[in-house]
Amino acid sequence: MVGLDADKYFTPIVEKVFGPRNVIVVKYAYAGMPICFWDKSWMSLYGEVFPNQGVLYDILMDRVFQAIDGIEISTVSFVWMQGETDALLGDGFAQVYEISLIHLMSQLKTNLGRNDIGVIIGRISDYGKSDPYWEIVRYEQVHFAEHYPNTLWVNTDDLNGRTNDPHLTDRGYRRLGKRFAKRAIRLIRSQWRSPNN
Repeated sequence: MVGLDADKYFTPIVEKVFGPRNVIVVKYAYAGMPICFWDKSWMSLYGEVFPNQGVLYDILMDRVFQAIDGIEISTVSFVWMQGETDALLGDGFAQVYEISLIHLMSQLKTNLGRNDIGVIIGRISDYGKSDPYWEIVRYEQVHFAEHYPNTLWVNTDDLNGRTNDPHLTDRGYRRLGKRFAKRAIRLIRSQWRSPNN
C-alpha cells in the first residue's frame, strides 16, 4: 500500500463520482509489517503476542479522527492491501490471518460507532503460490471478502510484473488504485445518496 499514490490514482476517481466535497480519504501505510501491528487482539496460532500490537492502527485512527472532526459522515469504506509479511513469516501467522481481519473490523466498528463499514481487500499477488503459507493468506483474504458483509476483493496477480515480485510494479500500483476506486464506488453507491437526490 505504501507504493500506491492515492492522491493520483484513487481519490480523483471517487471524487469524480461523488464530488470533492463529499469525499475524505485518509491513507496510512507502513511497509513490511504483519497484521498484528493493526489487530490489537492478535495472537499467533501458538499463543504468541507482541508488545506493540495495534500501534499502526492507533496512528491511522488518530489521522481519521482529525480528518473527520466536526463532519457528519454518511459512509465509511476501508481499503486494505496487506498480508505479504504474514505469509512470509509463515507458520503461526498465516493461519490466523482471517480472524485478525475480523478483529480489525470489530475495532473499526467500535471506534467509529457504526456497523455499516464497507471493506475492499487487495488479495496479495501470486508471488508465493508454491508456498503453502502464502496460499493460506490468499485464501483467507478471499474467504473473508466473500463472507463478511459489504466486502469486496481485488485481484493483484497481474500487477507484480514479469519477474513475479512479491510487491507490485509502479504501473501495478497505478492500476491497483483504479481497481480499489471502482470497488469503493460500488460499495458507496449501495449505501449513500447524495444530498441532491
